Amino acid sequence: MKHLQLNNGMQFSWHHTNLEVVHIGLYIKAGTIDEYHYPPGIAHFIEHMVFKGTNKFSFQELSEKIDALGGELNAYTTKTYTCYTIKTLKRFEAEAIELLEEMVFHATFPPEEIEKERQVILEEIKMIEDDDEERAFEQFESELFKGTVFSTPILGTAESVNAITRNMLQSFYYQFYQANNMILSYVGTNEQQIKKIFQQIDCSHSVTHHDKEFKVNHVNIEHHKESMEQAHVILAHEGIGYLDEQSAVYEIINNFYGGSMTSFLFRKLRESLGLCYALYSSVDAYKEGGVLYTYFATDAKNITRCLEEINKIHNELAQGINMQLLTKTQHYLVTNLYMNLDYDGSIMEHMGKSLMLYNKIYEIEALEQKIMNVTLDEVNNALKLFEKAYASYRIY
Repeated sequence: MKHLQLNNGMQFSWHHTNLEVVHIGLYIKAGTIDEYHYPPGIAHFIEHMVFKGTNKFSFQELSEKIDALGGELNAYTTKTYTCYTIKTLKRFEAEAIELLEEMVFHATFPPEEIEKERQVILEEIKMIEDDDEERAFEQFESELFKGTVFSTPILGTAESVNAITRNMLQSFYYQFYQANNMILSYVGTNEQQIKKIFQQIDCSHSVTHHDKEFKVNHVNIEHHKESMEQAHVILAHEGIGYLDEQSAVYEIINNFYGGSMTSFLFRKLRESLGLCYALYSSVDAYKEGGVLYTYFATDAKNITRCLEEINKIHNELAQGINMQLLTKTQHYLVTNLYMNLDYDGSIMEHMGKSLMLYNKIYEIEALEQKIMNVTLDEVNNALKLFEKAYASYRIY
């Protein structure tokens, strides 16, 4: 895995493969948290619009050229970045790269396509509203992070999406879709050609990012919804940012707490008591801070029992774990680390995200060392977080 910075400021990483399939990812450091003076959902709206026409191609021409590649061209938006990916045969990668460059840097935002896509996004929002788990997290985070840019739903709301104009789309696009605000990650055989294409792109201005305020509000929210088969409950403990030296500690805690089939949550609530089918913990880490989530779905009459058992687990973990459990968890995470990078698409994603988050590519050996260097004292000190009150959300 190698990388360099092109003359226009774009970060370029590459990894050689002997396979016929190539993977290309273009990461733009612009997501929901950058929407400040724009209606919520505009970053996601732009992700849709780059597929809807460019200087060279109409929407129909662009669609036909994408289909002709016979591969996969996808995109997604997060709170902190937007990503466009291509997976295709190396015999088609020249055309694929030219299409990606044309779409990302020369989108035209045709008015008629904006209105069509606005309706598509409104339908996407309705789909989220029908997904009780996703909707629960969205509603919870709107209050959990209230007063900060982290509270905004990625898709926006029906009201905010309807307020987005073509001028707004072009303004956000011009502000953030600059080469010096991007990372190009490539796994293939012709990195020189890729480099040549993208280093010719000019920057009209330098993109700067400012630290955002991050805070976790200690809210306790209850919602009632008719005709629900299950209650959905989320708990949130304040965590740490991904740049914190203790980030690997929280990764370890998350795994033995609720991140695997032998975790405390899984063994107690599902295997022992049979109270839940869906339950897990997860860590969301940003530059400015993070959250350790606990999620479970159960019959509404079991909510209190589940919370009682979870609180017992919290109390037990706050007393600390032993070296045997720590070593087992470290080995589990290291094995998964190597297994996850046993695929070119994952290598492409790893390089792109590593450069975006840390401004360097973490070699797999360094990540292994980071996990194995975590001490029992570090874990047990961090487990004191379970002594603190948590925010909660429930819908039933």
